[in-house]
Amino acid sequence: EEGEDASLLEAPHPYGVQPEGNLLFRGGTNLFTTSLGKLRGLDDAAVLLVLGKLDGEALCRLSAASRGCYVFAHDANLWRDLLLDRFEG
Repeated sequence: EEGEDASLLEAPHPYGVQPEGNLLFRGGTNLFTTSLGKLRGLDDAAVLLVLGKLDGEALCRLSAASRGCYVFAHDANLWRDLLLDRFEG
C-alpha cells in the first residue's frame, strides 16, 4: 500500500504541469505560470472565477493560447456549470 501512495505522488500531471512547490526541489522555470500572461498575478480561484464568465467558445479559444490557459480552460467545474446552464439542469 505504501508503494501505491509513492507512485501517486510521482505520477505526472495529465497536462504536464506541476505545483509551484516542486520548483523548490527541482529548480527551473514553471511553464504553467509563465504561460498565463497577465493572469499569473491572480491565484487559481480568481482565474477560475474570471473564466467562469466566458462561454464555451471563448474557453475553447483561450485553451489554444498557452499551456497554462489550456489547463485552466479544461477545468471540469467550468464545463459542468456551462452544461447545466445550457440545458437548464
